[in-house]
Amino acid sequence: MPLESPAGPVRFEDDRSRDWRDIDVTLIKKSDGSVVGRARPLDLALAAETSAARAGEIRESGGQPGDPRTPAVPLVTLDDGDGKQVTLSCYGALPAPDVRGTEAHYRNALPFTDLVMESTRTGFEPFLELKDRRAVDANGTVNLTLTAEGLTARANPDGSVTFVDSETGGKAGLPPAPVMWDAQVDPRSGERTHTLKVDRRSPNAGTRSTSPSHRTPTSSPIPTPSFPSQSIPR
Repeated sequence: MPLESPAGPVRFEDDRSRDWRDIDVTLIKKSDGSVVGRARPLDLALAAETSAARAGEIRESGGQPGDPRTPAVPLVTLDDGDGKQVTLSCYGALPAPDVRGTEAHYRNALPFTDLVMESTRTGFEPFLELKDRRAVDANGTVNLTLTAEGLTARANPDGSVTFVDSETGGKAGLPPAPVMWDAQVDPRSGERTHTLKVDRRSPNAGTRSTSPSHRTPTSSPIPTPSFPSQSIPR
């Protein structure tokens, strides 16, 4: 008798109807420009284009995109509906997201770089997609802020982060260390042949500083860094 065992969750109990539903990680763009997940166990909300007023404030600050001296803008929030929430923010104004299936692309959010957010079954995964070699010199180190409610984030020596339930002390999630890769792939398997770990530093609580991880859409060997998938188990 064959047994099928999925590697991740495939259904979830709807909080409103109490019915079990198939997970659909497709992203939907709402009328206000924000983006949400179609059907998933954790609420996922991605930012709309930064308002003109807020963008003006950011310009007046004199800071550059990605510079921690620039005002931060919430990019994506993951909420379990029971007091636990994770928010990833970036420094600088955001363009309107271009939604493609499970991905939202923020074009030129950083110099010569697109910020890509991918919806997963248990959370989200951010990428920096470097368009050409100028992005490496222009960005250097990328700064993002990761804040949590109901959870405590602890940086691990291997570059991963452990989320601990603030009330029970139990482990609530373990996003792995970020990695980067270039456009080189094995012609037969399609697997990436050149990957590297990304240096990540946490200068203070709630802040993540890392060399850019990127997915390169061209055939050049520029690394494509990927931050770890963020999730809060239910």
